Amino acid sequence: MFKKRIKLLDKYIIKEITFPFLASVIIITIILLGNYLFQLTDLIIVKNVPIPLVLKLLVYNLPDIIVRTFPIAILFATMNAIGRLNRENEITAFRMGGISLYRLIIPILILGILISGLTFLFNEEVVPWSNHKAKNIIRSTILKESMPNTQQEVFFRGPKGRLFYVKEYNEEEKILKNITIYNIK
Repeated sequence: MFKKRIKLLDKYIIKEITFPFLASVIIITIILLGNYLFQLTDLIIVKNVPIPLVLKLLVYNLPDIIVRTFPIAILFATMNAIGRLNRENEITAFRMGGISLYRLIIPILILGILISGLTFLFNEEVVPWSNHKAKNIIRSTILKESMPNTQQEVFFRGPKGRLFYVKEYNEEEKILKNITIYNIK
């Protein structure tokens, strides 16, 4: 019977943290999106970029923004939950019931480790892919960086002052082979 109370206690503490965590992620994401939305509206108004393309760019940049919100959100949620439990004397009631403070911290630590692991995986797998897709959209449509007129065994200048040498070029498939890149400073 004592184990059921402890499991119930764990669920209760996790429930106290989960709602503020999710609310914090949403609110902080909206705040961080505010600056980015100004840049996106500039693309629509000044550069006449189609709205569906701008929305696609926004979706590709969301994972990077969300990963930044996780640590702030879990900190806020933990402080909020512990503060509420203390304010309503629930921590004192737990202590009077024979539950130590160390035992109360276990579900918070487990939740923190899970959020940290999720953030790590998200940051290592999803964010690089989505940032790459966003940069490709910017390069191909907004900056109009296209492939220069390429031929075999020719040097040509590329972006950022680089010099490219292409040994082989398949024009039908648009595939470059044996490329040498020189950084000119």
